[in-house]
Amino acid sequence: MRSPLAALPRAILLLLWLVILGHKLGSIPPLGKFFSPFEGFWRNAEIGKPGNEEKKLPALFDLSADPSGTTSGMSDSIKVEYDHRGVPHIFARDLSGVFFAQGYATARDRLWQMDVQSRAGLGRLSEVMGPNLIRFDLERRRMGMPASAKASWEVIRKDSLSRIALEAYSAGVNAWIGALRPADYPFEFKLLDYAPEPWTPLKSIALLKNMQWTLSKGSDDVLLTRTLAKLGPEKFAELFPLRNPGAEPIFPADLFPGKPRVLSQGTVAANQEDSPPDSTAPLTDTFFPRPQRGSGSDNFVLAGTRTTSGYPILGNDPHLDLTLPSIWYESQLQGGGVDAYGVSIPGLPSLVIGFNAHIAWGVTNGMDDVFDWYGISFQDSSLGAYWWNGAWRPTRFVLDTIPVRGSRAVVDTEVWTSLGPVPVKNHEQPFDKNSPVLHALRWTALDTSNEIGAFLRLLPAENYGDFRAAIRLLSCPSQNFIFADSGNIALVHQGRIPIKRPDQGLTVIENDSSTASTASTSYDWRGYIPDSFLPFALNPKQGWLASANQEVTDSTYPFYLGSGFYPSERAGRLHRLLQPMQNATLSSAWDIMMNTESLHAEQTLPLLLRCIDSVNISLQERQALGILRGWDYRYLASSTAPALFDLWWKNFYRHTWEDKFEGDTLHYAWPSRPVTRALLASDTNSAWFDDTRTPQHETAGDLARVSFQEAVQQSLQMGAGTFVLWSRFHPMSIPHLLRLPSLGAGVLSGDGCAECLNAQRGSNGPSWRMAVEMDSTPVALGGYPGGQSGNPGSPNYDVFVADWLMGRPYHLLFLKRPGDEPDSIAYSLTLIP
Repeated sequence: MRSPLAALPRAILLLLWLVILGHKLGSIPPLGKFFSPFEGFWRNAEIGKPGNEEKKLPALFDLSADPSGTTSGMSDSIKVEYDHRGVPHIFARDLSGVFFAQGYATARDRLWQMDVQSRAGLGRLSEVMGPNLIRFDLERRRMGMPASAKASWEVIRKDSLSRIALEAYSAGVNAWIGALRPADYPFEFKLLDYAPEPWTPLKSIALLKNMQWTLSKGSDDVLLTRTLAKLGPEKFAELFPLRNPGAEPIFPADLFPGKPRVLSQGTVAANQEDSPPDSTAPLTDTFFPRPQRGSGSDNFVLAGTRTTSGYPILGNDPHLDLTLPSIWYESQLQGGGVDAYGVSIPGLPSLVIGFNAHIAWGVTNGMDDVFDWYGISFQDSSLGAYWWNGAWRPTRFVLDTIPVRGSRAVVDTEVWTSLGPVPVKNHEQPFDKNSPVLHALRWTALDTSNEIGAFLRLLPAENYGDFRAAIRLLSCPSQNFIFADSGNIALVHQGRIPIKRPDQGLTVIENDSSTASTASTSYDWRGYIPDSFLPFALNPKQGWLASANQEVTDSTYPFYLGSGFYPSERAGRLHRLLQPMQNATLSSAWDIMMNTESLHAEQTLPLLLRCIDSVNISLQERQALGILRGWDYRYLASSTAPALFDLWWKNFYRHTWEDKFEGDTLHYAWPSRPVTRALLASDTNSAWFDDTRTPQHETAGDLARVSFQEAVQQSLQMGAGTFVLWSRFHPMSIPHLLRLPSLGAGVLSGDGCAECLNAQRGSNGPSWRMAVEMDSTPVALGGYPGGQSGNPGSPNYDVFVADWLMGRPYHLLFLKRPGDEPDSIAYSLTLIP
């Protein structure tokens, strides 16, 4: 007979295994829960088509003074009709019902995305993901984003429309969360082993701060400061001009109708009416990615005189980092005087880009310099006082605690000056190459503002006046707003833009306590450009308007807006397509956004080709030369010419500048494409083309020939003996927010390039395409790379990707009322309070 003790080791092993299955191990979730057939990831698989549903909800909120004037809180049933693409069409009696349902529907599809991206904005990722995210959270907190979000909410809540929208939206999200069991949690909550928490308006505002981070934080101040020190002022000014050579501005002098009067002190003649509007005005009045170059956008509008229908046509495609779930959520909102269609940021009420029965609107990033670093002289190592404007001023310290999952909480002391926060203290490692030590940050995103109020007021807008009144509330990031109604077109550069000297803030602004007592005042922002003096155009004679992140104005505009605008390559292509266009249709507008011709290649390749001797070259080089000479400058996936040119240009660019900067792109800024191209066009014997590491004097021709030979060999090597196709040289991807390969869209192949209007580059590209014709009933096309659902187990997770890649648009279903087009509706959801 076996002793009972013989089974003891097995029992211990079983017990240990059960403990392991029930607990999180590092980044690995509790495997027992995760694989459980009752509450694990299996429950996230969506099988079959959903049917009509009725959801009875408790009276979750009671709001007074609904701006639509119809009710206090949600008292009537709300109808949500889902079309066959999973787009919710929301029909409610009042605005609170509209935004409640928008919050409910968005959370139903995108709850984890909303949660993780709001945590990113508030610096709360390490709370659920552990110590690896501490530095990320510290950066967001030290740069003032959570503090700014909290301060902005105190301003926003005074605006009744914004308060109603944010609180109703939060109530809708929480109604969905409250009905969830752990088995129903979105997949990523189970993977990371944490539960959703109640939604609040602060979380929505944090998402807006994230967008401000992405679109306005980008700065090369530190790199340019090092580069200036290396080159000296004269050479620096030659290689880094304030305006790109060959720039084609959005508002040239003949388009912008008015110029402000400039006072001798350099400030504008303004009155109280020019001040930013009060955010309490009534209704009548990705993880988000680190900023990077390439996050551009295009928008344009054609007057009715240039279209077949006689009505204006508007197009917009914001270029952002692409992820699954997508950055955008598509919906129609109807009720309380609102009837609009478009896309929102999941977690924010309203629509960012869209249209209603009367107007259409879209945006591109304004690119103004609203982000400056100031060197701070502290009195001693305690950082208790700093020198500014001729006096020692007390530092403000803020004690902050960051909860960390699986570790001890981090207690941090934030340092604040009158200019802004000091994110990096002495002897600390900078968060990135553009975060200097002991420098204060002045950034308009840290000011209180109510951008959500602007987008809310666009929803019911009926004309150009309503449109202008709405967007006046937008402060940061500055945007180029495109507009159309049934008979008018407009483009407005909108935002809170500081008044600065030319080149002020281009490099880090240093402050020395040993200098004259008033020295600091010359570095202060001198107020903000009044709204009435911001560039705009309304119904121009040319019959079209467009923007693509290029220079906003020409040199006649009296205010300095910055120098970080993108080269005019996409803008120039837009101009060349729009200028001759007549009898345009929606398809014409869509084709513009899908255009793959590169103005960069068109302007640069002939300059390189003239440097090549077609006689004394190898057979392979002669073949490559023939391919390039016959190229039409279109970046097609099936073509070899784009990769050959891209390799040639990049080699030439590297050979031109690497000796001047020791090949170091991490610590120095290198001159732009337009500057390099202008040198190549004007003087092939310029000293800038000489490689200072060799005894001989190189010319542009020498560098071009060496670069061409390298490009041919690189292309053949990548193509395994044949010239590599653009699709293989330039693969694309759409990763999951957690960067888990199995949850991303994989390696994709498509047409386009970073300098094309179809600006696809790696995992960056057109995040939403929309074309609208403002007929008596608007007709619209649209599409984005992803799907309405954020659930990897849903057929609606990435269902749009293939059509987006091939440029196949969807007809946007703009319903007049519930039941308007029953054949277009897959199922309905009725919310009953």
